[in-house]
Amino acid sequence: MKTIHLLRHAHAGFSSEDNSDFNRCLSEQGISEIQSLACKISNQQLSPDLILASSAQRTRQTTKILMESCNWHGRVQFLDIIYEADIQDLLELIHNQPDNCNNLLICGHNPTISYLSSYILNSRISIDTANYISFELNIEKWIEITKGIGELKLHLLP
Repeated sequence: MKTIHLLRHAHAGFSSEDNSDFNRCLSEQGISEIQSLACKISNQQLSPDLILASSAQRTRQTTKILMESCNWHGRVQFLDIIYEADIQDLLELIHNQPDNCNNLLICGHNPTISYLSSYILNSRISIDTANYISFELNIEKWIEITKGIGELKLHLLP
């Protein structure tokens, strides 16, 4: 049995110093959102084995605040591919994770996080900023993930 947790980064400001989307920081609203969400996650006693997050500034901030607030000390990897990933890119990334990892968290961007959630559930779902969603997967290996394989276990909003 595997569990996949998906998190869309918290609300970000409209521009960065260099006007790049990649370098946009969390807004005050976003910081508040992720802190509120972290309290709810802590109450659920969730702790991923591995966190894969986009290397964009707002996902880095979201991930770091969540890890500190939830007192998580697991492995985290910030990956460029998640920033512009489509659903196939994320599925390939998931397929390549070690099978001894049973709880995987991906922190990324829309529309891909919503598309991946919809794929796993086989039902359309939209993920807003700072939304955290968990699916239980009746699989032993990450390569076995297929459309509709997931059962929705948790959907937290800030």
